[in-house]
Amino acid sequence: MQAESVTVGLVQWLPLRGAQDENLATALTAMRSAADRGCEVAVLPELWLCGYGTTRAVVEAVRSAEPIDGRVGSLIAEAVADCGMVICAGSFPERHEARIFDTSVVYDRSGARVLTHRKVHLYGSEAELFDPGEGFSTADVEGLGTVGVCICFDGDFPESARALRQQGARIVFHPCAYEAATRRWWDLVYPAQALCNGQWWLSSNQHGGEGPASFFGGSRVLAPNGEVRAQGPDGPPTPDRPELVIATLAIAGELADADAASAVLFDARRPTGDSPGHV
Repeated sequence: MQAESVTVGLVQWLPLRGAQDENLATALTAMRSAADRGCEVAVLPELWLCGYGTTRAVVEAVRSAEPIDGRVGSLIAEAVADCGMVICAGSFPERHEARIFDTSVVYDRSGARVLTHRKVHLYGSEAELFDPGEGFSTADVEGLGTVGVCICFDGDFPESARALRQQGARIVFHPCAYEAATRRWWDLVYPAQALCNGQWWLSSNQHGGEGPASFFGGSRVLAPNGEVRAQGPDGPPTPDRPELVIATLAIAGELADADAASAVLFDARRPTGDSPGHV
């Protein structure tokens, strides 16, 4: 069941490559800052522990990979319990036996892990390092209802949002390292995902760097009618500290409005390919 209103915080910054301990400290500080400013939910960006982008970053991802309940996961869970917030801890490299995944974890207010998602759709050279996840799943979180996760490129596919909607997810956490060269996708695809599936999308993007491979920031909240409810700073220059986008959302009310106005987009769709067409 959704609360009438929820205050969310989206954290964006440019993680340092090869500085896992510093990046972890930044993430923990940002989480506590969000709690101090009244946030009940927070979202971190993709691969904040190791950075993202170059071959060097790939090597660093391998070095920083650890089990999901390893040192980093344990410290995040402890901080979540201290903050008393629901947190989508972005994503970080998970080592599972001989495999490495780009993995996102959602913790409830007690610090318990309630949802784990391994990135399904690997973008470009990511496939040289990470193994793909096997699908999408959801969890029920007190005050939020059913939530799901897409990691960056996962969310570019209509099937991803629809799969989560079919499992009941009305809120999608979306940790990202979305590059400036693909900004047009960000601006066109995601409002359509939110609208066509009647979902809140909480997208937290890295912010910083130079050129087409930089990360433009622009972390934002998309309402279930496709409108932007809040958006963070975007474009250059690289910020010298994490930026926090805070918004108080009428979660339940806007979902009800979306159901009344646009349910035909997600409830009236018929299966395709199972009946002959007209000649």
